[in-house]
Amino acid sequence: MPQTFTKYCLFLREDLAALKDDFFDKEDLHGMKADTYMYKELRNFLRAKGIDLNTQHINKPEESEVIICLNETKYFQTYERNKTNRLILLILTEPPVYNFVDWSEERHAYFDKVLSYDSDLITKNPLKYKQINYPIDLGTSSQNTIPS
Repeated sequence: MPQTFTKYCLFLREDLAALKDDFFDKEDLHGMKADTYMYKELRNFLRAKGIDLNTQHINKPEESEVIICLNETKYFQTYERNKTNRLILLILTEPPVYNFVDWSEERHAYFDKVLSYDSDLITKNPLKYKQINYPIDLGTSSQNTIPS
């Protein structure tokens, strides 16, 4: 009998770099892990637990038990939550100077939890906001060379 997976949606801003499943396929650059490394690792970790993490192009939000939004709040200002959606998270990694709209606390109202590195938000509302540190792993790689 084939294994059935629980669907989780990683909701990304509409961007050519994130179409379909390409987001998880980014290769290392000159020995440094790609920016998507932590999401590839999260995907592998969840798969071992019977959870299928894919972008919204594959796992539709309305069909997913958990939705993890990466620096994207606009879509969810009008999204109608359904009984399938058990948890909707927002991860904020881009600084407000780059993406100030998504840092608006009014836009966070829809999300069950917001993961952020902003200690002011976390101090203000520790039930809503949780600390996240953006990991940079410069671990060894067979291609870990500095380009000339």
